[in-house]
Amino acid sequence: MVRLMCWAGIPFGIWLAFRQNMGLHGLWYGLTLSLIYGSAVGVTMALRADWDKESEKVQKRLVAAKANHDEYLTHNGAGDRA
Repeated sequence: MVRLMCWAGIPFGIWLAFRQNMGLHGLWYGLTLSLIYGSAVGVTMALRADWDKESEKVQKRLVAAKANHDEYLTHNGAGDRA
């Protein structure tokens, strides 16, 4: 979805700048279109997200990362220095 932002706005800006003789203003209009589209997609994704599920996924990753970190310290003898 986000890739479409660049694929839609940048060519549109180039088209406006060079085919419609708008110059730099056309490039800025294309960039503005990309930013508006990206903002709309971002807001939509944030509003539709299941934040409880996302929070659970983050908590699982944190537990796994802590276990990996502790295992790393144990195997490398760094736990004795801490």
